[in-house]
Amino acid sequence: TTKYCIVSMSQKEVERRKRSSVNTTSTMSSEGAAVAAPSLPALKTRIENLAESIKSLKSSAEPDKDAIAAAVNELVDAKRTYAANNNGIGVDGKPFEEPMSKSEKKKKAKSEKVTGGGGGKDGGAGANQESEANAAKKAAKKAEAKAKKAAMKVASAGGRGDAASAKQPAAATSSVAATATGGNKASVAVPPPAMQTKSKLQPNQISFNPNVPLADRPVVALSIGILTNTIVDYELVSDHTRSGCALGLPASRGEIQGDLAIARYLAKKAGECGASCLGGSTDEDVAMVDQWVDYALSLSKFGLARRVLAVQRTLDPLLLSGTYAMGHSLTLADIALFAAVGFPSRDEDKAEIRGILPLGSGCPTMRWIDTIASHPAIREATQLAVGIAKNDEAKFEVEHPQFAEMEPLMTGMSYLEGGIPGKVVTRFPPEPSGYLHVGHAKAVLLNNYYARRYFGRLIVRFDDTNPSKEKDEYQQSIIEDLAKIGVRPDVVTFTSDYFETIKQYALWMIHNSLAYMDDTPQEQMQKERMERQNSKHRDQSPTEALEKFNLMCSGKEEGKPWCLRAKI
Repeated sequence: TTKYCIVSMSQKEVERRKRSSVNTTSTMSSEGAAVAAPSLPALKTRIENLAESIKSLKSSAEPDKDAIAAAVNELVDAKRTYAANNNGIGVDGKPFEEPMSKSEKKKKAKSEKVTGGGGGKDGGAGANQESEANAAKKAAKKAEAKAKKAAMKVASAGGRGDAASAKQPAAATSSVAATATGGNKASVAVPPPAMQTKSKLQPNQISFNPNVPLADRPVVALSIGILTNTIVDYELVSDHTRSGCALGLPASRGEIQGDLAIARYLAKKAGECGASCLGGSTDEDVAMVDQWVDYALSLSKFGLARRVLAVQRTLDPLLLSGTYAMGHSLTLADIALFAAVGFPSRDEDKAEIRGILPLGSGCPTMRWIDTIASHPAIREATQLAVGIAKNDEAKFEVEHPQFAEMEPLMTGMSYLEGGIPGKVVTRFPPEPSGYLHVGHAKAVLLNNYYARRYFGRLIVRFDDTNPSKEKDEYQQSIIEDLAKIGVRPDVVTFTSDYFETIKQYALWMIHNSLAYMDDTPQEQMQKERMERQNSKHRDQSPTEALEKFNLMCSGKEEGKPWCLRAKI
């Protein structure tokens, strides 16, 4: 049995069909001679068979154009004969029309459109009225657009435009609108000044497409956010419809588009940390970083190999005496150049770069690429960019053999956002004032899983800040219960070990007006928080807050009502 059957019609078969007779019925003419009248059902069957034969001829491996043309002519003749014997009605039940070329069809459609589709005298008049109404509407829209444009020019010039020229478009619009509405006057409102481009993004949202290559994602901006320790202030959003990347601005001011533009914005918003990424405090260094960034942008129109070789020829002389493009500190210049060569932070990307760069002893640019690729901020940025859709993670060259292979992700678990093997630290902070319950078990198993999968550390930190409720019995029970469920912490610590460190952070927050001292009763404090009301002490000066803080730390009775609250 054959899988496919290709039917072809030879020229002889076409000629044979032409010679074959069609089933006929005999009738008598007025002179008494027999005349053969075609049978309509037989003609219809013949037309269907011819149509199928033509399809088979066209779908064959080597279509015979002559056979196809002959079959088409025979099909048209059959349709013409059918219509002639069926009062002009074709097989499809519509009036039969002779076949036309594409150009003839266009001419006919155009003529029908002009004459109103052949609807007679009344139909033509209706079509003309409709076309006139459409023309009036179009003219009104054009005039309105012209008036808006003129008004916006006047508004942008601060009202210094020519009053006569400003009135002219409005008058034209009014006249056209009056014509379209049957002569009634229409008032035209002056449009407001142009607003900022609207954005669907919320403030501080960074959106990009998870399906584009890594180098086309905001890897430079993410690296700057991590270096300046401000990445926690921004939310990453996956958007499959976006072609580039964008950052939503506060106060509905639109969005910033482009990786390098977002990176510069993040660096400038980060204060001193961001200033070092942009070149430092001197104008010369800042200009040099800008120059490198512009150079990296200019390379984007070339292919990868050309970009890599161009960067290699430019950087090699500089890297003989320095670690980075600007000497011995990582700046936006290095990250922009790293993105220009494809952001090769993963194993497969670096292998491709090694195939392009010249082999030999000590290629400075390859050493520079290895240095940047191993930087923690670059690796975390890569992991964030790759894992935006929560279904993938990056793989890096590892420093230790035990980090080589991570176990497959357990069913129901998600990839750890920004997780890098050997760098993950999780913690479980129980209070030794009771025994563990199911909620504790869920929390510690989750933290333990990620610490083990990413070859990190699990810290069990006893929150021993309430001595009146805590006992050694609970502490020992917690350690024993953790062992029973297979959890063995790498480090066991106590919050009390860090009281001095916590105190220094509290003083730093007070001096920077990030915290204040409050003696509001607990019930009233809770009510104010639910009603989103500020405490009466929120605006106190750092000096007053420091005085109350020292009073609280002294242990005196009058210091007990006071507590430190962060300004959130």
